[in-house]
Formats: sequence, structure tokens, C-alpha cells
Amino acid sequence: MDYEYLDLATKLASEIDPRSVRPNPRVGCVIVSNGEVVAKGRHEQFGSHHAEVNAINSVPQDFDWSEAEVYVTLEPCDHFEGKKTPSCTELLISKKPKK
Repeated sequence: MDYEYLDLATKLASEIDPRSVRPNPRVGCVIVSNGEVVAKGRHEQFGSHHAEVNAINSVPQDFDWSEAEVYVTLEPCDHFEGKKTPSCTELLISKKPKK
């Protein structure tokens, strides 16, 4: 079942014009709960929100993260001060998804 969601995240990433995110890679993210896709995101533009942030921002505010599974085509970033975007790793950890 994981492959289905990873394939969807990969498809989202492949739809991005690589020139728009250069020098970064194209990244897709899918958030699933109880077997249903509840959010999708991708990194659209260099310096803008990453795929994980875009997916998280489209989840309802009352969403139950305890059953959530997050699928990303690239290991989430762990930036330090001075970077254009905050750490996606810390953001995901704060949501406490199941997987």
C-alpha cells in the first residue's frame, strides 16, 4: 500500500517544472489517514514553501495526526538559521504522525 502513496508523491513531483525550483530537487508529499489521501503538496518555486509545508497547510485544522502517514519523495530538510525556509523535519515531528 505504501507504494501507491509514494507513486502519487512521485507523480506530483514529476509535474513540477525543474527550472522553477532550481537548484533544489522536485519534491512531492502525500498525507494519508486511514487509507484515504487527505492532502497533497509539492515544492512549486525556489525559496517558497516545501512540499511538506504545502501538504500540511491543506489539512483541516481539526485533523487527527495520530493516524496520519506522511509520504515524501525526499528526506525532509533540517535547515539551520539563515536558510530561506524553516525545517520540515521539525514541523513534521511537531505534528506527531503515526508514520
